[in-house]
Amino acid sequence: TSASNKYKQALALFTDLNASSRIATTYTKTADVYIQQGDYQTAYNFLIKALDIHKQSNFLYGIAEANGKLGEISVAKEDFNDAISYFLIAIEAAKQRSDNVGRADYYHGVGLAFYRKKDYQQAINYLDLAKSLSEEYDLKKIQRQVYDTYKDLETTRGNYQAAITYYDQYLRVRNEL
Repeated sequence: TSASNKYKQALALFTDLNASSRIATTYTKTADVYIQQGDYQTAYNFLIKALDIHKQSNFLYGIAEANGKLGEISVAKEDFNDAISYFLIAIEAAKQRSDNVGRADYYHGVGLAFYRKKDYQQAINYLDLAKSLSEEYDLKKIQRQVYDTYKDLETTRGNYQAAITYYDQYLRVRNEL
């Protein structure tokens, strides 16, 4: 795609300039393009390169972001144990930099992975953490995701009244966005 070609050009320039933080950012942006295309292996490879650079400079935001995206890829590939591991690393990096938005998002990721793994109690534990932070900091997009996952979880468990309640909350938040 033209976006991935532009990122390749940027990578060449940043490599010539020895601008490692920009290289890592470009790896991450390139991975986003491949994630959107469903090419998870290529995205994974770019994220691992970005993560290596971020670890060398102890750039916590980059470490959290790359691990969060690796978690998303792992959920999409139904590799739930890896997803949980990546999200937990992202949570720790987000905690170290007092990033409550990141923490809420990554807690949701862990909850989603546990839900898909059919470990419903663990899913609820992490969804509760995501819900609490997203409500405390008025993070509507994350609230919407959390309520949608709760709805699916409760539907799966046959708790239809709770599923309807979460669906109503999902719609309320969605309409506020």
